[in-house]
Amino acid sequence: MHRDMVELTGVLTAVGDSGNRVDWDAVAASYGLDFPSDYKEFVSFYGEGEIGPGITVQIPGVSPGRLWPGVDRLPEMTRRSFSAKEWKDPESARLYSVDDFLVWGAADDGDVLCWITRGDDPAAWPVAVFSRSEASWAVLPPGMVKTLLGILRADAGECPLSNERLWGAGRATFLHARESRRRQDAGLDPWTGQPDPYAGEFD
Repeated sequence: MHRDMVELTGVLTAVGDSGNRVDWDAVAASYGLDFPSDYKEFVSFYGEGEIGPGITVQIPGVSPGRLWPGVDRLPEMTRRSFSAKEWKDPESARLYSVDDFLVWGAADDGDVLCWITRGDDPAAWPVAVFSRSEASWAVLPPGMVKTLLGILRADAGECPLSNERLWGAGRATFLHARESRRRQDAGLDPWTGQPDPYAGEFD
């Protein structure tokens, strides 16, 4: 197991059902690229779901049993309207292109988490995070799992997200999309597992 994943499993606890089985060869054929090994291990161990609550993690669109939006490029309209002013560091505008962004997650308040798929080595892909509150993209060192650890440990310099609920939390809970759906269908609050007094009101 990837060293960062070993560390993450020590601070991120999965509740209930977790993990997704993915045919990574089929994914590579569909997307035209391989995915980082730390992400593959995350998907196998945790799967698609939410950390916190606060950060959602997506899996490839061709994955069987997927419940949430799949990993994908930014919408074309978003890419066309992108401005260099949206980079937190102006130097990033010279180094990277929004066309290379591949979305693997989202966070509260409309934040987006991506890889910048430049180069043939997925392990070397930087992570880009869009903070809606700052209306800008920040580029972080490679590693999806390292990014999550950096947020939980507050060791990334400053919080890249709009909502700092998980910043420096130390530990967090992972709720798989399947478990969330099961609890909601049973009239339970997904995070507490207790009866939800509002269950069914908005169906």
